[in-house]
Amino acid sequence: MSDVDSLDWKDPSPEQLTQNVLKKVTDGSIVLMHNGAKNTPAALPSIIEGIQDKGYEIVLIKDLIPEGEYYTDVQGELHLMEN
Repeated sequence: MSDVDSLDWKDPSPEQLTQNVLKKVTDGSIVLMHNGAKNTPAALPSIIEGIQDKGYEIVLIKDLIPEGEYYTDVQGELHLMEN
């Protein structure tokens, strides 16, 4: 369900990791990052600042998923099931 792959698992420099994210992020993007990647902690402050500088708000995934039963269509959009 992510649309921006940071490629952090390839261990790019923090600067390159930041560019990997910022050049692809758009409104509604979900950024894939790994908690065990070597340079992710060093890049994260710059990534967050860059995303916010573009005017985007960072939210938790749990805030994007509706409560109740839903299905995902072929475009990856979630739709609540009607009871």
